[in-house]
Amino acid sequence: MRIGQIEEKTLERLSWMTTLICFHPDMIDQIINLKLLSFIIKLVDTKFSPAIRSNAVLAISLLTYHESLFDELISNGVIDLVMNLCMDVGGDLTVKQFSTLALVHFALSKQYINILIQKGIMDLFNSLGNIKNVQI
Repeated sequence: MRIGQIEEKTLERLSWMTTLICFHPDMIDQIINLKLLSFIIKLVDTKFSPAIRSNAVLAISLLTYHESLFDELISNGVIDLVMNLCMDVGGDLTVKQFSTLALVHFALSKQYINILIQKGIMDLFNSLGNIKNVQI
């Protein structure tokens, strides 16, 4: 499927449906078989609307709970992707909120917490301080 050729409204619905699939732990085998993570990562691109991007980041957040996806999340650079979204001073606030939630979900796992520290999670506080009149 070529994402760039899908109408924006349809892509927004697809991104939401993908997020709903990620809510269900019993769907993890299908998520892996369909390589849904690679689709989700593509939806985070800045060329898409904040609604699509927010849905994608929320889906990533939900996938952090599945140990079977640990290696795939790490090898696809998902932590770096999410941290960059959080630190993007000019980024969309909704995307930034869901990115922060995803980092919290990563931090809840002992497997991920050391990786977050190695990647400089503490630098995130400085970037969040640059957003005026906003609470995340």
